[in-house]
Amino acid sequence: MKAIFFTLLLTLFFSCQSSDTKELKFVTLEASGKSINASYDFCSVVAIKHEYSYRINTWEFIVNDSIKIAEGPYINTLVTIDDHGGCPYSFFTDSIAIEKWSFWDLKGHRISPNQRLKNIITSKDTLWTMIDLSDSF
Repeated sequence: MKAIFFTLLLTLFFSCQSSDTKELKFVTLEASGKSINASYDFCSVVAIKHEYSYRINTWEFIVNDSIKIAEGPYINTLVTIDDHGGCPYSFFTDSIAIEKWSFWDLKGHRISPNQRLKNIITSKDTLWTMIDLSDSF
């Protein structure tokens, strides 16, 4: 909720700037795919339920509702922790194998991923509004 509020404030701030300043262009980036919500119990003096989500299968990252900039699968791994708390617990993680992903610039040309794209696909966020830095895609 805070992220949406901050994005709205940022958008309003830049849209209210005087016309003699250089105009900033914003893009909307949306992640689309399937997530699974799950939980596990961490045993301690009092059991604590941890809720989390992880991404599965293939995801797409789309700019401005139509331009695909990334697509690829998430790898799921079951992790079991048996040396913390009073009992073992397990949870799934998601990760990526970058070589199984495809990336495109805003003109549809295949590109190698830069750090900005890697940060986007490993983030848990699914919707961003950001300043258009076309040369960084």
